[in-house]
Parts: sequence; structure tokens; C-alpha cells
Amino acid sequence: MRDHRLHLALLAGTAGTAASLWLTDIPLGIPGEWTWQRIDLPQEQLDDALFGWLAAAITAFVYLVVCWLGLKRQAVCSRSEATLWLGGLMAAASCWLWTAQEGPAAPYGMTRIPWVLYYRGPSGYFHTARYEMPDTRTFVADYEKRMSEGDVLHIGTHPPGLFLLHRGFINLCHEFPALTRLLLDTVPDSVDAGFATISDQTRLSGISFGDKDRAAIWLAALVTQLAVIATILPLYLLLRQSFSRAASWMAVSFWPLLPALAIFLPKSDALYPLLSTTFLCCWMAGIRRRSALLCLIAGLVFWLGMLLSLALLPTALLAGFLCLWETRLRNDAQANQRWLARLSLSVGWAAAAVGIAVLLVWLALETNLLNVWVWNYRNHAAFYDHHPRTYWKWFLVNPIEGCFAVGWPVAILVAASFGKTVREAVPWSAPKLGPFYGCLIVWGLLWLSGKNMGEAARLWIVNMPWLIWLCGNYFSPVTAAKDVVLDSANLSRVWLLILVLQVVACAATITRVSGFHFPF
Repeated sequence: MRDHRLHLALLAGTAGTAASLWLTDIPLGIPGEWTWQRIDLPQEQLDDALFGWLAAAITAFVYLVVCWLGLKRQAVCSRSEATLWLGGLMAAASCWLWTAQEGPAAPYGMTRIPWVLYYRGPSGYFHTARYEMPDTRTFVADYEKRMSEGDVLHIGTHPPGLFLLHRGFINLCHEFPALTRLLLDTVPDSVDAGFATISDQTRLSGISFGDKDRAAIWLAALVTQLAVIATILPLYLLLRQSFSRAASWMAVSFWPLLPALAIFLPKSDALYPLLSTTFLCCWMAGIRRRSALLCLIAGLVFWLGMLLSLALLPTALLAGFLCLWETRLRNDAQANQRWLARLSLSVGWAAAAVGIAVLLVWLALETNLLNVWVWNYRNHAAFYDHHPRTYWKWFLVNPIEGCFAVGWPVAILVAASFGKTVREAVPWSAPKLGPFYGCLIVWGLLWLSGKNMGEAARLWIVNMPWLIWLCGNYFSPVTAAKDVVLDSANLSRVWLLILVLQVVACAATITRVSGFHFPF
């Protein structure tokens, strides 16, 4: 895609995002089945909204400055300094996400955090861990029975990991009063307003809800935010396996600017990208370096992700496709045999890690995770029996919703990166095409399967790091070794332009679209 065409597409995508969300009433979804709610801006809240937008603009500017300065240092910095720059990027990203969540008018800013984590409608994991889980061992031992009851919403479609996570937060706040005090001292006024609503309702209903519960919920929110920011590290390391420092830095800088992250925090879906990206990074590095340790770590990370959600299954499918692709690249029979032997051993190490972890859970807590996963899959499949969806409508809507969720500038950048890769790759089986074909096939299968008819913007968050990975090749030299410095001033300016437009598209989306439906 030529520069001027790319610029026009980026400007049109950004303007189209703002116009469609703010100047029209086009439903965000399928009316009668599922739609995302638009956030209204009452006149009396205009001053607060303007202050929030100003704060977000300032932190966005700081983030862009860090990105630009960091890029300039990638050419000459040592590995230690590069690590410090990654830490700076994560700190700036945290500030941006914090103010971005405060951008929407109340009660859709950070006031929503306690509601999302406490009430059963948005999730229910804390509520179950707090009021229905007095004995952890008994809860886990009876988990298969609970899953067999056929709940098709949050409870029945997830393994026990999220309940155990929230139970752990509750126990920490009960056992360490100093931690509870520290957490309560850091709660912003907007979040405290959300807690006040819960306190009023629980007082009327006679349900116990105190300071330790507040602290446990706030701790869960902070950990989820940290997981989103920490995704930068494995994503950068995954990019570095194929691209230069500069190209990897340019690509990973888009991650915190995806609108879906700011819209759906603190939902548990925001935890999964860290696990899926860490698994993919360790797995690809493990099979290429013949490292049993990295393959074991990949297996353990995959098991941990599967303990929380089945959402990591597509990442495992992608990893399998990439292994087959690299096998296809080896035309020499002897080299192919050596690669297959190495791959089989790597799969064995990863599978052993998963198998041992499942066995230990069975022996220690008397529950078979394999059966739990089967029940979770069945319950999820039964969701549409209770909440019918029209397949062909969502078949058309899901890709559009996905582009709004990641931001149209990033979506266009992925398309431009694919076009650049195809032009550079003379043989159809070139190595750089593997990730593109793999991601397209796996995401295409999800799209065709109809597993996510509604809420794709949230449910596909786990796979959004793939798009950042694919962007890396756009910023990579046409012919260069992995460590060649990218010094193209023109490409740097294009990158900065896309970053700025992504910030604008993100701000236009997160201040207008709510990822939650609250009955009050």
C-alpha cells in the first residue's frame, strides 16, 4: 500500500470511527440480540468530561514522547538500557490507561470497577468466592458437579481458576491488615463512589460487605491492570524473535492504545493476553532453541491459562500451525526429520508440564480438570440455546466490531503489513508469511464457527496481541539481518502518525462506548 493511500485510509478510518460513534445512532451490534451501549454526555457533566479528556490528552502526549524517545535510543542503547526503556514504556502505558478509563462520563469511568467485579451480572467470580466458598478444597472437589448443572453464563463456562484467584485476594486482605490499609488508601474517589453504591445495597439486603472486601476488589482490579501492561514484555520478546529492536518497539507501542483494553478493564478477559502471549513467546523460542526449560514453561503457562478460561485454546491452535509451517519450510528430508524429532520432543515437554499439573490438581484437590474443561465447552455451546443469535448477521458484524475494538488505524496497519509481506515474499511459503496465514486461519475459524456471536470485542481480547505481532513486519527493513538498525526517517514519521491517529480513535471510542450494562 503506497504511503499516500495508507495516509488516506488511516485518516478515513479515524474520522469514520468518530463520526459513526458520535454523529449517528447506528446500533453497535444486532438490535434484539446484543448491542453495546452508547454513553450519553449530560450537560451537567460536560465540565467533568472536559477535564477527563484534558487529563487523557496530557498522558497520551507523555506516552507518545516516551515512544518517540525510546525509538531514537533503540539504535545505540545496551541491553540494560533497552530493558529500562521497556519499563518506561510500561509506566507511561499505565498512566495512559488509568486516565483513559476515567475519560467516560460517570458512572462509566472507574466508578464501574467495583460493580463489574462484585455483581453477578458482569462476572460473579468475587461474589461466589466471597459468599459461596467457605472451604476452598470442598469447592474445588465439587466443581465438576457444579459445572454439570449447566449454567451457560460466567460461572458454568469457566474453570475454577478465577474463583481461586479472587479467594486468594480475599484471604490476603484478611491475613494482612497492613495490605488492606494500603489498598484502601489508594482507592480513587471515583472508585470509592462505586463501592458506596454496593455498600448501600448490601446494607439494605443484610449482606456483609466491609473494608476487607473493598480492598480485595481493588487488588483484583490493580492486578488485572498490571496484567494488561505486563503484556508489553512477552509481546516485545515475541517480536524480537523475528524483528529488530526498532521494529519491535514500534509495533509493541500500539498495544496499550487498543480501545478494547480501556473499555473492558477490569474484566477477567484482560488477564488472558498476558498468558497467551507468554505461552506463544516461550513456545516459539523453546522449539527454535531446543530448550526443554522454555517448553516446560510454555506448558505450565498454558495450563495456568486453561485454569482460568478456555480462551487460550485458539493460541494453542496457532502455535501448532506455526510448527507445521516451519516444518513445511524444510525441503531437505534429513533436515525435516531432525526438525520433526526436535518438535516432537518439545511437544512432549510442554504436554508433560500440562499433564503433571492436571494430575497434581486431581490428587491434591480431587477434581479432574479434563472433565471440567469438557463441561465448560458444553455449557458454552449451550449458551445460544438460551440466547438465540442470527448467524449470518453476526458473520457480517463481528469483523467490523473487531476493527472498532482494536482501532481502525491498527486494523489498517495490519492490512498494510500483510501487503508488504506478500510483496517481499517471493515464494508463497516464505517464513514471514507463516504468522499471517496462521492468525488468519485461526481467527477465520473462530469467525466461521459462530462461537462469538455477540461481544466479540471483549471475547477476542485474548487474541489481539497477534495483530501487534503482525504489525512488526511493516516496520522491518526489506532485506536486513534481525539486528540491523531501522533508520528510515519516513517510516518513523508514518509510525508516529499512526500512533497519533490510534490515540484519537481510541479516545473517540472509549468515551462513547460502554462495555457493560448496569441496571442503575
